[in-house]
Amino acid sequence: MNREQFAEVWTFLTAGVSTAKIPTGTDGVYYEMLKGIDFNTGREAAKLLLARTKTRALPAVGKILSAVVEIMDPEIPNVEESWEEACSAIEKYGYYQKAQTLSAVHPVTRRTVERIGFEFICHWRNQNSVKNEFRKAFRSVVQKHREELLLQTGEGRNVG
Repeated sequence: MNREQFAEVWTFLTAGVSTAKIPTGTDGVYYEMLKGIDFNTGREAAKLLLARTKTRALPAVGKILSAVVEIMDPEIPNVEESWEEACSAIEKYGYYQKAQTLSAVHPVTRRTVERIGFEFICHWRNQNSVKNEFRKAFRSVVQKHREELLLQTGEGRNVG
């Protein structure tokens, strides 16, 4: 978003928060961190945060970026949904149709399964052990997925 568009989002954000004085230069920091985001996505993220906030404090840049990711990919499953999705796909397609199984799930689930090993999930006897490994891998895969979405918002690659 350009400076004028950011000013509109900034005005919206600051109007929705406390009347406490916002330190000079804060808008410059926020603009630097958010300028690669599509204007409409930035505006929607601001609305989302103001609707969710319980305090009247200016949301941190990280919170805004998290809201942007949520808007860009609202279908990111949580760890339990991802585990169930993986198990259901394996049941549906079977152990020998790895490509079909992996193409039937969200990219985060696919990457998590690939990280710990499709065969490991399919053939391991102790489901709790596999599920714990899945949970560990899932956290890092989701973080990487979110970072990739944010990188897509860089200048010249606006997504929204």
